[in-house]
Parts: sequence; C-alpha cells; structure tokens
Amino acid sequence: MKNSLLVLTLILLAITACKKDNDPAAPVDEIVYTQLNPYVELTSVDSFYTISYYGIPIPCNGDSSTIYYMDIDGDSVYDYHLSVRNWYKFVSASKPDGNFHLSMMLWSADSSYNNNMSTEEPFPFPVFVEKNNPIGNTINWFYFSVLMSRDYESRIHTDFSGDKYMGLQLIKGNDKHYGWIHLERVDYFKIRILGYAYNKTPNLPIKAGQKE
Repeated sequence: MKNSLLVLTLILLAITACKKDNDPAAPVDEIVYTQLNPYVELTSVDSFYTISYYGIPIPCNGDSSTIYYMDIDGDSVYDYHLSVRNWYKFVSASKPDGNFHLSMMLWSADSSYNNNMSTEEPFPFPVFVEKNNPIGNTINWFYFSVLMSRDYESRIHTDFSGDKYMGLQLIKGNDKHYGWIHLERVDYFKIRILGYAYNKTPNLPIKAGQKE
C-alpha cells in the first residue's frame, strides 16, 4: 500500500512539473536584431585646419550636422535618431578653440517622446551597459541623451570612447519593450552605429548584445 501511494505521489509530481515547464502563459523572449553591415558612420566634419599658434585642429564646415534615423521595431515608423553637429559661436578671443562647438546626441524620434534610452539622473548623460548585462525597468530612462558635447557656451562637457551598448525603451500603449543600440566612437568627430535590437515580447528585459 505504501509503495502504491509513493508511486502515485511521484506520478502527480511529474505531471505538475510537466505542466509548469510547458505553461503556455509563460512569456518568452522574441528578439528582433538588426545588424548594420556595413556599419553606419556619422560625422559632420569634412576636414580640419589648424590654428598655428595654438596647434588646435578646427573643423571645416563651421555650421553643419548629420542625422541618422532608426526604425528599431520594423513598423515603418522611426523610433530614434542620432545626430552629430558642429557649429561656430564666438565665446572667447583668448581661447579660439572654445568658439567651435560639437555635440553627438541620441533622441527619441517619436513626437510624443515615448521612446527612451538609458541615462543618468538627473542629467541626460548616457548610461552604458556592459555586454550580457540585463536592460529592463531598473534603469533610469529619458527621451534624449548627450553622448558627447564640447560646448563652451553652456559649459557642458561629456565624452566617451570605444564601443558601447546603451539601453533602449519603447513604450507602446501600456507595454514597454526593452532593447539596445551598439555604438562605436571612432575619433573626436566621428561615431558608428553597429547594430540594435529589441525584445518583441513586452515588459521582458533584454541583455546588452542579445541577438536571439
């Protein structure tokens, strides 16, 4: 009798475990990955000249910009854009390089600013995520980020180097979709977009660099 009860208990436990493993209600990752091959390279500068006394490289095209738009989720609507801009505005006669300003910024392309990126708090400077680390609701989000700035007028200076991942958050109705963008800083006036991805399953995190 005891053996029969033991066998019956084991059978019930196995059935319960099987149901949990095959629970159709459990959400699963559905990663949509876009590899940019070749990569997209952005710069607003054609060439440089040097102020002989200071030895400082100054960008030609004193006021110019370039913008690249991205449709992360493939719905034919732009979600983000990356802009690179340089401009001239007089600030100082004694420090002429301070009259040349540069910025690299990632923005939500959605008019309602429903798309965000990982940023510091309270300032919109980027928070980069190490590869394979989770991106989800524990990150601080904002609708634009100053990736790089040399702006002597407003005294905003921030920078980064190498290739980095940033977290993305797309809001659709009551759902939040998490993703990443892979950026590479090539030199002072140039940046590359290597690829991006997002989790099509709402409200689930994604790992930086996760492709499937």
